[in-house]
Formats: sequence, structure tokens, C-alpha cells
Amino acid sequence: MSSVNRKLIQALAETISKQVKHFNKTEVECLIRGFNYLVEQNISKNTAGGLDRGRFRSILHDMFGMTDYMIMDGVFRTFDKDNDGSVSVKEWIEGLSVFLRGTLEEKIKCKLSTLLPDSYT
Repeated sequence: MSSVNRKLIQALAETISKQVKHFNKTEVECLIRGFNYLVEQNISKNTAGGLDRGRFRSILHDMFGMTDYMIMDGVFRTFDKDNDGSVSVKEWIEGLSVFLRGTLEEKIKCKLSTLLPDSYT
């Protein structure tokens, strides 16, 4: 990895780690590197640096053993906060923060926010 690339990852990790509750800067750096690897493996290149629904489903299946497409689509919609059809690195880390380490209350609030209008959340 080039020093420029390393510095970009460190700067991005610094910013994101201040915005997520359950990961420290070192963990965020690792998640960014992992995300970049997953994006490089993405067959669909029309997602401009993100994970499309199909790739996201594959990751949920391979890494977390999920097999129910309705649940996987719900998780995708929850992660894809801007509804652009792909999960960005920031959305990925924010989603994993709640998905992996969030409290039950945080998980419920996160899921409800994708189901209810803004006035209810």
C-alpha cells in the first residue's frame, strides 16, 4: 500500500471513528481496508466505490451465514441510508457498528428508522 493511500485511509478513519460509537480508529482503519477489498471483488462496477445489493447479499451469506433474502434486503436497506442502491464505506462502518456491537435499543431504532417516516423516529 502506498503512503498516500495509507494517509487517506488514516484520515478517513479519523473522521469516521468520531461518528461511530462502537469502533475505535484502528478498527475503523481495518474495516476501511476490508471494505476496499470487498469493493475490488465487486463484479458490478456501476456502484462507484460501493457495494451493490447482490454483492452485499453475498457478503451477508458468506460472512454471517444469512440465507433469507428478505432479511438480507432489509439489512441492505438499513445500511444504504441515502437510498442510492449501494453501500458506501461510511454506511458500511456505521451499519456494522450497530449490527455487530449495538445495543438492542440501537438496533431497533436503526431498523425502525428505515420503516417509519422521519416524524416518527
